[in-house]
Amino acid sequence: MGGFHGGDPDGEEYRELVARWFQYAVFCPLLRLPGFREPRIKLGASQTGGPNEVWSYGQRAYESLTAALRLRERL
Repeated sequence: MGGFHGGDPDGEEYRELVARWFQYAVFCPLLRLPGFREPRIKLGASQTGGPNEVWSYGQRAYESLTAALRLRERL
């Protein structure tokens, strides 16, 4: 899914963007929640990037993302 490049994962506008892209992505054949955000973290064996779990974007986004996941499972 798109909408993840750059941005502050703690910002409300960014969280809204992630939620909207995620809602779109549940209707696509492949659903991934990638991340490439600021600050850029050096990748290595112990680090694979920023937190990308659905709970990483605050309670409001979490509720939206899990509702979308449940819809995908029902479909």
